Amino acid sequence: MSQTPPTVRDLRRSWKPFKEAAPEETAVRVHRMFSWLSRSQELPIDSSEDDAKLVWLWAAWNAIYGSWDQAGGKPDEDLPSQERCLKMLYEADEQRHRHLETFLIEHKKLASALCGDLWLSRQFWSEGKLAAQKNAERAKKNFLEAMREGRHRAALDLTLSRVYLGRCQLVHGAATCGSRLNRAQIRRCATFMGHLLPVVSTIVTESFHDKSWGVLCCPPQG
Repeated sequence: MSQTPPTVRDLRRSWKPFKEAAPEETAVRVHRMFSWLSRSQELPIDSSEDDAKLVWLWAAWNAIYGSWDQAGGKPDEDLPSQERCLKMLYEADEQRHRHLETFLIEHKKLASALCGDLWLSRQFWSEGKLAAQKNAERAKKNFLEAMREGRHRAALDLTLSRVYLGRCQLVHGAATCGSRLNRAQIRRCATFMGHLLPVVSTIVTESFHDKSWGVLCCPPQG
């Protein structure tokens, strides 16, 4: 796997032979994912728009994992939806090429830095810096142990939970746009997601015929 992630053009080319045969809801999910991922890739490599990039990349991920609560008439909760989606991705990937395992091995240093960042620890905001530091050290240790023991799903779950906190700070207005205080954290989160999304796209392309990704949120009308 290259250090430079595949472009959306490359991913669309891989998806095209299967697009017509895919369930309509899956095709819409992939189309939405590509639209957000494409927007993020339009930014110059040296762009300082890390906030926008992370939001766009998370929207691309949300296009795949998001599902609709038919009883409640609203989107399902984020975290349970992600957990279900990750479970399906791992089940599909383990039967084929283990792309997620390769991805985590290649980006182990970046993921470890995210897990060990006290600014991406919930305790930083609720219990203070000392508690956050302990949590970050424990999270990094748990990540490295999971990698060493081959528990790659646990390692990815842990890393995504840190990225999710960074994402929440932005979309809930809990951070200043372009703040110097969280630049390193947001940039790392965006870099991680920029590498992860093409892997997700590849797994969906390989498994579209035997996976249902849940009820689509807000299907196109008209």
